Amino acid sequence: MSEEKETNKINNLSFKTKIVNNENVLLLLIEVANNKFVMKITDTDAIGDGLYKEEWTKEEFQKIHRCFKMFENINEIFEQIKTLIQKKQYLINFDENSTILKFTLDAIIFEKENIDLNLKRAEMSEKDIIGQLCEKVKLLNIKCNQSNKSQLLNKLNSNIILNEDEYNMINDFIQEKIKLKVLEWKKIFTATKDGDTAENFHAKCDGIEYTVVLVKTKRYKRFGGFTKNKWNHNNGGYSNDPKTFLFSLTTMDIFNRNDNGNETQGNKAYGPWFGSGPDFQIADKCFTVNSTQNKKCFNYPQNELYPLAESSNFLVKEYEVYKVEFEPKSK
Repeated sequence: MSEEKETNKINNLSFKTKIVNNENVLLLLIEVANNKFVMKITDTDAIGDGLYKEEWTKEEFQKIHRCFKMFENINEIFEQIKTLIQKKQYLINFDENSTILKFTLDAIIFEKENIDLNLKRAEMSEKDIIGQLCEKVKLLNIKCNQSNKSQLLNKLNSNIILNEDEYNMINDFIQEKIKLKVLEWKKIFTATKDGDTAENFHAKCDGIEYTVVLVKTKRYKRFGGFTKNKWNHNNGGYSNDPKTFLFSLTTMDIFNRNDNGNETQGNKAYGPWFGSGPDFQIADKCFTVNSTQNKKCFNYPQNELYPLAESSNFLVKEYEVYKVEFEPKSK
């Protein structure tokens, strides 16, 4: 799952955002009205019949889960849920008849328990339907534009990079680090095509310098890393490389190395491995076995708990590896 922020304007305790849930676009609004917490979620694929709504008082929240007793008023509950939404700590599921939408908060503060908020399908006003239609038109325009991708993105053929801005952010930083102009990225590995095992990765990628690794998780977080180091399944130890950096495509951030080294590790039991934390390592059979992240060797924003994936353990939906080729140095 991924999230595209539409607005982030707080006005009398309201928050609106756009969510991409398994390729369905949902519009989410939370607000405080008449001392109640109100949540509305609109499914743009169900024109005229896609509004889910519910409201709760502070006392009703306390019946949902005992943890809500820690909050003094409904405004504090609003701020906490808004923070979880911004951090993408939630899941969305519909029941079989699409009459109930389950909004699950995946929050550490809630005693490591998931909390389900159930929203019932509600009647839509003409204004709601018009807004839904307008949003659908916007999405169709976006899809039309995506079908006319640039020559660069067509050649890249990535299941993870969505636009040229993301490519340029990584590519420009590579050129700044290496001091050479990049000619192209050549794809050498795709997990959904070549297999999600460590053995598959090493068979395709070992012995190759200057690689970009791109990762997309099952909850649609996107990130990766670049290194000059060769991947080597026989090594089993850490390699230093001051040119190595990590990045988040979800937040469009670059993370430089610290001075402690240990930027990459070649290990036959794992796929790509960055940092001794590890900052992230891709597990063998990563589609069904948890990969991990744990900050250590790179510089991240202060107080950012999970700067790359959605949690310390995550499942991979796709990952790709590209070999970066440069123009030769001028004589």
